[in-house]
Amino acid sequence: MATNLLLSGTQTSGRSESDVRFNYNNMNQIIGASNVNTHLGVVETQAQFYSSDGGATWGQSYLPQATGDSFQSDPAVDWTSDGTAWALTIGINAAVTNLALRSFKSIDGGQNWTFDATLSPSSQTLTDKPAIWVDHSASSPHRDNIYATWHNNENAFVARKKSTSTTWDAAVQVNGSETTFTADGGDVKTNADGDIFVFWPNAGGLTVLMVKSTDGGNTYTALGSSPTQIATLKSSFLVTIPAQSERSCLVYISGGCYKTASLDMVYAVWMDLAGGSGCNAQSDAPGSDTSSPCKTRIWFCSSSDGGQHWGTPTKLNDQSSLNDQFFPRLAVDETNGDLMVIYYDTVADPGRLKADVWMQSSVDNGATWTKAVKVTTAPTNEAVNPLDSSDNPQQYGDYLGLTGNAGQFFACWTDRRGSTNDFEQVWGAPLAMPSINFQINKSTYGVDEVTDSPTYSDAFCVVVDNISPNALGTGTVPSLSGAFDNLVVSGTPITQVTEDHTGILAFPTYELMGQPDIPQRIQFPYKINFPNGAPVPPFPTPTGAAVYEPMNASISFTGRASGISTSAEFELVGGEDPYFTNVDPSHDNVFWLSQDLRVFTITPGVAALAQGMPGAPAFMPTGSTPFTQQDPTAAYNYIQGVVDYLNGSYSSSGDPFALMAGQSGALTGDSSVTPSVPNPGDAMHPFISYNFAVARVRLKGATGHTASGVKVFFRLWNTQTIDTDYITSTTYQSHFDTGGFPDQPLPGVGNTTYPFFATGDFSTATETSDYGPMGFNNKDITIASGDTAYHYFGCFINVYDLSVQVNFTAAGTHHCMVAQIAYDLAPIPTPPGATISPENSDKLAQRNLQITPGDNPGPADAHRIPQSFDLRPSPVLSIGGPGILGYPDELMIVWGDVPRGSVASIYWPQVKAADVLALASKMYATNFWSASDPHTLQCTVTEAVTYLPIPPGTGQNFAGLFTLDLPTTVRAGESYNVLVRRIGTWRFTEKTPPPPPPPPPPPPQLQVASRSVAPPRPRAWRYIIGTFQVTIPIATSKELLAPEETKLAILKWRLGQMAPTNRWYPVLKRLIAYIEGRVTGLGGNPGLIPPSPTGYINPILIVPPEYTGKVTGIVFDRFGDFEGFDFLTLAGEHKHFKGREREVEKLVYRAWEERIEVTVRVSSHDKHWPAAIIFKRPPTF
Repeated sequence: MATNLLLSGTQTSGRSESDVRFNYNNMNQIIGASNVNTHLGVVETQAQFYSSDGGATWGQSYLPQATGDSFQSDPAVDWTSDGTAWALTIGINAAVTNLALRSFKSIDGGQNWTFDATLSPSSQTLTDKPAIWVDHSASSPHRDNIYATWHNNENAFVARKKSTSTTWDAAVQVNGSETTFTADGGDVKTNADGDIFVFWPNAGGLTVLMVKSTDGGNTYTALGSSPTQIATLKSSFLVTIPAQSERSCLVYISGGCYKTASLDMVYAVWMDLAGGSGCNAQSDAPGSDTSSPCKTRIWFCSSSDGGQHWGTPTKLNDQSSLNDQFFPRLAVDETNGDLMVIYYDTVADPGRLKADVWMQSSVDNGATWTKAVKVTTAPTNEAVNPLDSSDNPQQYGDYLGLTGNAGQFFACWTDRRGSTNDFEQVWGAPLAMPSINFQINKSTYGVDEVTDSPTYSDAFCVVVDNISPNALGTGTVPSLSGAFDNLVVSGTPITQVTEDHTGILAFPTYELMGQPDIPQRIQFPYKINFPNGAPVPPFPTPTGAAVYEPMNASISFTGRASGISTSAEFELVGGEDPYFTNVDPSHDNVFWLSQDLRVFTITPGVAALAQGMPGAPAFMPTGSTPFTQQDPTAAYNYIQGVVDYLNGSYSSSGDPFALMAGQSGALTGDSSVTPSVPNPGDAMHPFISYNFAVARVRLKGATGHTASGVKVFFRLWNTQTIDTDYITSTTYQSHFDTGGFPDQPLPGVGNTTYPFFATGDFSTATETSDYGPMGFNNKDITIASGDTAYHYFGCFINVYDLSVQVNFTAAGTHHCMVAQIAYDLAPIPTPPGATISPENSDKLAQRNLQITPGDNPGPADAHRIPQSFDLRPSPVLSIGGPGILGYPDELMIVWGDVPRGSVASIYWPQVKAADVLALASKMYATNFWSASDPHTLQCTVTEAVTYLPIPPGTGQNFAGLFTLDLPTTVRAGESYNVLVRRIGTWRFTEKTPPPPPPPPPPPPQLQVASRSVAPPRPRAWRYIIGTFQVTIPIATSKELLAPEETKLAILKWRLGQMAPTNRWYPVLKRLIAYIEGRVTGLGGNPGLIPPSPTGYINPILIVPPEYTGKVTGIVFDRFGDFEGFDFLTLAGEHKHFKGREREVEKLVYRAWEERIEVTVRVSSHDKHWPAAIIFKRPPTF
């Protein structure tokens, strides 16, 4: 079922009979046309429809009147290569005594039309059913010739307008005396050589006929002096069926052709009686009898020799039920020969009145056809009386429209949308052929990486698109082949590619679970295992070039006995260079929670939180700096000490991360970065927390092997993102050395990313001390013994320092950190047409930071989970090509176990929601998204996976806000994960390298048993560019309120530092509004929370400071009046408290005199005045 679009707009009169055509030179341009059904004598002209965005949105216009015409009928449309749109119509006078064929043209895409010519001679007064066709073929000597065919009673005519002429040639009659009664319902088409084929029905002779021209329309006798018979008919001219009992249905011929060096195909489809007993003659037609055993079917016939000989006609879809099929339309994709047919069918209505449009396709020249797929999302009933009774005889009209080219198809039809009171309108839908492609999550595998972690779940998917599960067939799965599929070397299995039934996606994953008749996207995930490591071959030697191994996938189903297929490549790279192993095989963690990149937090003022790495040097404050003040110098010294300790103690074995603070869930959940923790002794001055990152770099090789000048750059994205792929011009900016290699990290364009260091905040001096010769994060790694060495690098994530926040304006509270290995002898590649990311490179490691909790039970606002995210536009050049080459990048959102019925929204203030919906309607059979405001898209979570196209553009990234509204039924202790991925197309230009010299024969033990020789490189495949995860634990308001208040204070402060013209400004405003709602829902008051770069402490939650000990002295002023007392705490601290009241003096005196232990509680705003004095035992009075 395709996305259905109203082409004609809301009108006050009916529309019927429609045609449609792509501009083959700009597939975003489409024109359509239809009749306007009104009272006779009322001046109405042909309705025209036009689209400039591939059919997503439509405008409406009308043809002008030609002199003498009162109304118009029977539309036909096409384009010439210069972008001129052409339209035919029958001009009819008021008395309906003169019907003349008129042509019109538009040079502005269909918005305005001008009269061109009258094609029919004045002697013809009953012209009818015109068809138009432009020779689109670049290889044709007659390209841009325009051909029009029509009939005048029993005679069929063709007129030609040469591309070199401004006028039409005189009409040519192409039939002879063999055609009788009428030739109503013909067609004209051309092939790649410019051969012309004209089709028509011989109603009196009950045959389908055709002629051919091979000289550009000068003559039509290429197959002989008489027309060629395609087939015989059972019915003549009109067939009456229950759904069209007033007007009846034309047999109508729709033709097509396709020619290559080896093929010369011609096709025809038409409607006729189904045949068999009681359904073989015009008198057997069902009429209005819904119980009649006679029914109509769509027939197909083909010729493989250019129309000279024709095969036996066959029925495309001969159901056993009593239903009628009518108005077929055929389109042939001139770029590949694919066939598509659409038609009305009443199969879903036992009463044989309501009809849907159905579609079938073929990729084997019509030898087999797919199962019928419903195009319409609702049936239409044209047998009911409309508001205007004059419209009723029109019913469906006489035909519908279909166009196709470069893998894209578009259909249009008459439709009342199930209402008994509305006029017919023209609806349409983009259609697509079933396709298959790879979606690669990890395409590159290194020798050392594979040795450390041999199994990779969710490594790739085979994606079958635009097919219903029922059409695909239960249990049908792709077949894999090619060298990378179960690669064997000298009898030893190197790769095992198996179905992944335990990964992120189910095998298979349906886009529309439970709707098996609707075309959709179906994913089949696979895992890759390297059971015996990485021998050479197939892996290259450490200095050898990368090896590319092909993988093929195919799948067969009804109508595609030969199947559809695709291919991709996997890269195998050598070793002995520094690398990360992101996946821990014992945990099978996701790559964005890399095992080799960790984040930890210490709070020096709290003894239990003061040490992040046992055994490493402790945090030492700078001078007398208290633990309640920022001390970046001490933090930098601390991370240097930790890294030095790790390199001294864990350089070849052991896992120190198992001992590091806060790592118990590091491989299953995001890391947390916090500014502070409460200070029980001084609630207004919390203890400062410090956050750090540590990366473990691995090296394998022989003992003594050294990798010199290994650097690790640490970058933090200013919010969550799926664009962590390696783009050196934007997010991975660096200073490059004289050899062109990155030697120091720089902030990303617009501070989208910001570098952090181990020796100081970003500055030239810091870069040198971190990455200059023998800098702290620039080291030589040597394998001292065995075959493995580890080296640790680190940084202080100083995001809460005010001086850093001014430069690094974080747009949210969730971020991605990526560590990059910069090693001159193994730089990160930048292949054309694609990018490298932490998902598929062992030189990049990613870690997501922070989480967003949801409330239980709480109101709806507290169940709203907002998450800002950054996103670059799709490449502009990605739109408009065939297949996946024409796809923009997409968001793929995997909902996991998020409660169905949750509502997701994406706010992109720089993007028009209508533009995104326009793309979605072109790409998806079913579009789940709608616009809740001009810049916000919304969908209800009903399926496992939802897709959304990313609009193309240039310039700035799109600032976005992803929001999920959970139902109020969620409960504390539950947790949900939402996975957001970016899918792009890996493109490259295929080049043929010069042939290499013949290699010497390999030794027998190294011969590769199943590798193909010089496989052809595929053109493109889909791949995962980046991923982030939103983790949503459900907790109570008591647990959530304080963190939300802190978040609100920080975001308010950031908004105040931001210019209103900043792309993040509207996102932050909305994010703040949502968090204010969450604070209110959790029981707080957002209006009382001031902006602050370090957070907020709710006075209600402040525990007043108190001290327990004994009074050591009483203080009087010079007049002898009581003014306070001295106090020694149990911890040995000396305190002085003020006082004036006589009653306080008495209490203090008793406590001093009797040595009573007391607790003095003071106000948070003045720590020297007692708010309460609590005696631990009664005094003696």
